[in-house]
Amino acid sequence: VTPAVTLSIFLRGKSKPADAIMYWFAQLVGGVVGALLGLIVGGESIAPAIGKGHNFMQAFLAELIITSILCFVVLAVATSKAAEKNSWYGLSIGIVVFFGAVSVGGISGGSFNPAVTFGLCFVKGIRHFAFAAWTVLAQLLGGVLGAFFYYLVAPADFEHFGENVGDLKSEAKSLLPGGK
Repeated sequence: VTPAVTLSIFLRGKSKPADAIMYWFAQLVGGVVGALLGLIVGGESIAPAIGKGHNFMQAFLAELIITSILCFVVLAVATSKAAEKNSWYGLSIGIVVFFGAVSVGGISGGSFNPAVTFGLCFVKGIRHFAFAAWTVLAQLLGGVLGAFFYYLVAPADFEHFGENVGDLKSEAKSLLPGGK
């Protein structure tokens, strides 16, 4: 699971704020550890970058669109009540990642995962953080769009906060420094 997918799952109402933050932290640590292992095994570090002959907007949109499709598919096949007995959800998700890598990997680096983007750029060095920040923004917006489009086709799958809004506010407040 990526931070963008975690955001989609949170927006769907299937994750509490504290859990989402904990997952994000673990995912970011995993991204850094993975990038360090790649450096150790491969002998060099890499970072996502705009492909030759492409521009920033193309890379931004590539990450946004593929990440939104990925998040939509995860919500549809791995979290939907209609797909509870689906044992093929991994294949569906893998096909989206493969399609994304093949179709736009040469444009944006094909990360579709804020933790991977952050980890690779963290290990590669500070000069890559500007592109990483924009890429992560595109990916998180993709998570929001994926949840939005899933809501359009399956609104009944969303947990509505309704009377629990007060609980959500107090839980969010408790996450702030000094919050109670």
